[in-house]
Order: sequence, then C-alpha cells, then structure tokens
Amino acid sequence: MKKLAALGLSVLPLASPAVAQDWDSYFNMGTFAAGGGSDANGWLSLECADPDSGFSSAGRPFLSVTVMSGISLNKKSLADGLAFWVDDGQSYVLPMSLEEGSSTILHYDHSDDSVGEVLDLIEALRKGGNVGLEMGSEFVMRVTLEGSFQALEYVEACIRDAQ
Repeated sequence: MKKLAALGLSVLPLASPAVAQDWDSYFNMGTFAAGGGSDANGWLSLECADPDSGFSSAGRPFLSVTVMSGISLNKKSLADGLAFWVDDGQSYVLPMSLEEGSSTILHYDHSDDSVGEVLDLIEALRKGGNVGLEMGSEFVMRVTLEGSFQALEYVEACIRDAQ
C-alpha cells in the first residue's frame, strides 16, 4: 500500500552525511545481498537466496534495518506495518518485527501478499537519493542511496525471478 507524501522527503536531511556509507553488494554461499548506511543514521540491507541455492527461502526477500544510534525499540511500539519513505514522496508499508533479543534490529516479516510492495520499494531505492523508516511520527533510520542502483541489481532480479 503506497501513500503519497504531502511534503516528500525534502524534510528529511541526513543528520551526518560525512559518516554515510555508500551502498555495496556481495554474493556469498548462494545469497545476493546489498546494503548501506551508517551507525549514526542506521543501516538497511536486503538479501535474496539464489533459486539454485537449494535453500527453502530461495527467491524470498529478506530485509533488515538497524535503527539510528541512540534509538531503542520495543514490541509494543511497533505498528502492523512500518513505512519506508523514499525521496520520490512514496511510502512503502511493510510488516516488520524486532529481532529476538534486540531493541535495534528490525526484520521484514515475509508474506506472499507483501512481496510486490518489497519489489516496488527496491525499484524506488534504486532510483532514489535517500530513504527513511518512519515509526509513529519519527524516523528511526535515514540512509543515503548513493550506489544503490547497481548494488541492488541482483537482489531485485533474484526476487523477480522467483515470482
């Protein structure tokens, strides 16, 4: 479910662009992965196990967020879906949950109904300049997307090929 932003992400300047990390990608043990961020602004990473890997999760998107330094989350504060805002003014709402035993790491809760939204988000990430994860009325992650177009190429293809 996409929502148009009234103001767009121009109101979300990165707090510390000097510590931002460009996106990178890798392939390891049958899994394509890409991500970027910084400790100050948070981290975003996406993965997809190659359909030929033999993994039961092959072709499924895996998305992980580490929130900004100084932010701590709890299960009660999480909504049914959290909104990723890309600078094109679109939001992409995905079901997310806290990693067991963590107050700073969120994972995408895979469902067949939300894979299309993940693919739409990846397409926007590849074209965008920055992304933020909104929780309530505050952003808990803001990541520059420098280098994301190339870095996400194989992750996106892996997920699309499984559809």
